[in-house]
Amino acid sequence: MKRDDVLKDIEQKLRALGYSDEKDLEVLKNYYFQLLQEGTRPNDIKISEKEQGKLLDIYKKRIENEKKKVDTENIIDSNKIKVVISTVSLANVSSNILEELPLEKTLRLCENVKNVYLFYSNEASEKFKLIKEKLNNKNIEVNSRMTDKEKLTSENIVSMRAFLFDTLKVLKEKGIKEDEILIDLTVGMKLASIAMYKIAVENGIKIVNWKEIYFSKYKKNENEEYSLSNESFRIVFSAMFEIIKEILVENKQMLLDINASIKRKEYQTVVSLYKKLDRKNEELFFKEISELFNKELLLDLNVGKFSNKLKDFVETILAHKEFPEYFKEKIKNLMIYLQIVSDFDVKDLEDYNKEFVKELKLKYEEYKDKNSEDADVGDFLVEYYCKKMKNLDITDEDLEILTFDEELLSDIEETLEEEDEIYYLPETYSLKNLYLYLVGINIAEPLMSVKKILFTDEIKKVAKKSIYEKLFFETDLESYYEKKLFVENKEQYGRIKNLISLNDLLEKVDNSLTYENSILKISKYDIVVDLEKEGIKLNDFHETVMDLLLKEEILTNDKLRSLGESIAETTFNKYKSIFNKSIVAKLNEIIVRKLRENNYLKMDETEDFIKTRHQNKVSNQDWAYKINEKFI
Repeated sequence: MKRDDVLKDIEQKLRALGYSDEKDLEVLKNYYFQLLQEGTRPNDIKISEKEQGKLLDIYKKRIENEKKKVDTENIIDSNKIKVVISTVSLANVSSNILEELPLEKTLRLCENVKNVYLFYSNEASEKFKLIKEKLNNKNIEVNSRMTDKEKLTSENIVSMRAFLFDTLKVLKEKGIKEDEILIDLTVGMKLASIAMYKIAVENGIKIVNWKEIYFSKYKKNENEEYSLSNESFRIVFSAMFEIIKEILVENKQMLLDINASIKRKEYQTVVSLYKKLDRKNEELFFKEISELFNKELLLDLNVGKFSNKLKDFVETILAHKEFPEYFKEKIKNLMIYLQIVSDFDVKDLEDYNKEFVKELKLKYEEYKDKNSEDADVGDFLVEYYCKKMKNLDITDEDLEILTFDEELLSDIEETLEEEDEIYYLPETYSLKNLYLYLVGINIAEPLMSVKKILFTDEIKKVAKKSIYEKLFFETDLESYYEKKLFVENKEQYGRIKNLISLNDLLEKVDNSLTYENSILKISKYDIVVDLEKEGIKLNDFHETVMDLLLKEEILTNDKLRSLGESIAETTFNKYKSIFNKSIVAKLNEIIVRKLRENNYLKMDETEDFIKTRHQNKVSNQDWAYKINEKFI
């Protein structure tokens, strides 16, 4: 090869990296022509201050373009990232921007980072000090509040995981959320990468990596001829920012499985899933829930056994001191309700926890003596239960707003003021009624569809006790729960139904569908489709249809026609045909491909994102298009 051939070869490689500006290409060609000579090092090259400035501008533009790509994909909000966790390698720590570390590239891309947490081996301790000094000069804290040096320098997975757990604990105490943290595993110890990968899956934290390619060097021979050398060189200007999407897929699928199992009341499955995620607090809670809501316990139709189990459950959960703040917030409403139900233990008019009521009366009298002028049953109960449930950080507001409704306060006050041994309590706080409700949703409801097969008449009831009889033979159980168990109190019934379904404990998974500037994002499966790049062109009518369909998730024929009311019938039919064949069909194919790439679909499976109705005879009120519910 001659000199011009080498320059042409370098140019082709640079264009393949996305460079198209002719001036930038000229600068880079001349720079790499010198740098890619066999035996040449960066310090051997002499370039003018002006050329150096041009190179820096090109480099910064490269990082800025990577930032735009990230923001376009909308998987990571680069402006939202406040913390980066990474490792330290033995690479040179230089003041030259063109030799900056991958971590520094990440910080250039995520401009609002204020804290960095770093692993480092004993051999890299001096490099760590240099990096720390460099970042401190930029007002970025390094390993803030991490004082256990051994955890920072031990080269084993146990120590590394301990360091990461401590790091996340510190960050949660600071109020830092998972989507504000980034793990950069571009460099450093291999064991650290394993620990980081696992912790990312367990906590839903995004992992990134900087990818750079190498160009072969050129050997100068006689007569100004060149040939490819065995040496190669890392191309700083090839920097590409990658999000490790497998992490997102693995974590999200686990969370979706957890939510599905909670909805199906398969709590043992939830326990095993949290065990895989190494989330011990959730694992403990659902282990206890699985024993409390055990179908064998419910099939036994023994309210006394349930009473004992509920007491054990409440004591176990309240004794646990390790629940993180976010989880306390999730369970406190349920626990307040179950604590009150367990305390009063109302099984019947004469069968309730008389010892508890007697104790509560004494404490109330003591409270009144201390607060003679301002004695109030509501304030008394707030003080009592705040102390009793202190490990969950129950506040006055939790008790006053979320639980202590007027009916409950009035009934408890009457109970405490009554001299005789008698209680007054709303039916919604009856242990018997709660148990009957659990029996209903877990046992009676599943039997509804087959009861005619099991029981030919009412004589062959499941009748251990008369209180269960109607439960198994009601035709409208929802109505029965509300009227018979919760005394026609729709609001309270709705609250209890939500609490017992554990809806507050569902994992938060972004299932949003967004469409903006020709970019479709399906958050549930981390799919981003740039319609223009995929060759899908939408006119104004198609844009309107797509916007409304994604917003309302279904379009009737009537609604569809109203969107095109200003155009002729023939034009409308033409546009609809194009939408079906050139937009919907192609978009569905692209999404199936991406689902397979992300391991959400097997290669022989398919799933339409937009469903179309092809029947010839349909009414105007029938749907024409709808979003597949699996994507919502």
